[in-house]
Order: sequence, then structure tokens, then C-alpha cells
Amino acid sequence: MKGGIEFALIMLFGMTFTAIAVGMIGVLAQLHDARLLQESVVSAIEHHSTDQVDDIFRNQLICTDCRIQLVKNTDQRVQVTIVFPIRIPVIEYRSYGRISAMTIPIK
Repeated sequence: MKGGIEFALIMLFGMTFTAIAVGMIGVLAQLHDARLLQESVVSAIEHHSTDQVDDIFRNQLICTDCRIQLVKNTDQRVQVTIVFPIRIPVIEYRSYGRISAMTIPIK
């Protein structure tokens, strides 16, 4: 009897933590996709013309839930901010993450 109760408790807590760990791996995948999109946008701005950059924004498939924000600074740089959703379905957690990067001076 004692062994059955111990096994049930171990399974209950072990499976709960395993499910949360799988959700955290999903968060890391979401962060990876957003980071890849950010690097693609920065590279496109630094190495392509404005028309090509607009085509890249329209046809991007890396992170479909992400939002791109571009802010031009006075020192000829562009700040690229990516806002992406963070979801952990096991505990019903929903939030948004934000990552930013600056381009080299655009001439």
C-alpha cells in the first residue's frame, strides 16, 4: 500500500514537472524564431534596398505571430524590435516578449 501511494505521488509531481518542462522548451523555440526574424530583418535593412526590404516583410514566414517595429534614430541607425507571444499551455500562461537590435549606420 505504501509503495502504491509513493508511486502515485511521484507520478503526479513528476508528470506535472515534465509537462511544464515541455512548455518551457516551447518558449525557447518561440524565442529562437523571434531572434531569427530579428537577425533577418537587421540583415535585410543593412544589405538591401527599401523595395527588397518591403518584400521581405510581406513574405516573411519565420515567425507568423511576431510583430516588427522599426524606429529610425537621428544617427542613421534603425532600431528593430520584435514582439512575440510566449505561451505555456499547461499552466495557461500567455504573455509577450520583446527583443531589440540596432543596425549599423545606414548611408
